Amino acid sequence: MIEWPLFRSSITQNLQDKVKPTLTVRPGTDITVALSTPTGLYTPTLTGVNTNSVYDIQSKLKHLQHLGVFHCTVFVNNRN
Repeated sequence: MIEWPLFRSSITQNLQDKVKPTLTVRPGTDITVALSTPTGLYTPTLTGVNTNSVYDIQSKLKHLQHLGVFHCTVFVNNRN
């Protein structure tokens, strides 16, 4: 995430007339995971993934899978 700051960014719209929107780069990144289970859809968040290795993130996702997850889709969610 550090190498690709666009993934940690969002466009902030200014409410004043004739002022262009600005690109805001967030200091950290979270990943929100959509989990489809027999009892419904859950969306836990893995926080501070920008400080974790790929292996740490994989371990956390595997733990969620161990809890009975059937389908897992990862979406990037910027931390404020």
